[in-house]
Amino acid sequence: FLIPFTFIFNPDLLLIGNDWFSIAISTLTSLVGVIALASSLQNYLYVPMNILQRGAMFIGAVLLIFPGVTTDIAGVSLVAAVFFWQRTQRRSNPLLPAEEKGA
Repeated sequence: FLIPFTFIFNPDLLLIGNDWFSIAISTLTSLVGVIALASSLQNYLYVPMNILQRGAMFIGAVLLIFPGVTTDIAGVSLVAAVFFWQRTQRRSNPLLPAEEKGA
């Protein structure tokens, strides 16, 4: 559903046009954008997301999917911020092994 629109906005993903570097950057940012979009729609990355994390991840994903240096920088910043925020939440609340929970 989303992929055809991405191809229209960014023909580099079809390996048409510019040099290999721009094709690789476009492919990488679109891939990270699709993963971030899936994470925001599932409401989970490392731990369940709060509403602020989910919104920032969704906006960052949309910015990464559309081509452009400005949108890529803004999208990577938002996705990276949520990623590191989730990592610190995961480390502050480690999961207990099953035998300690009494299972």
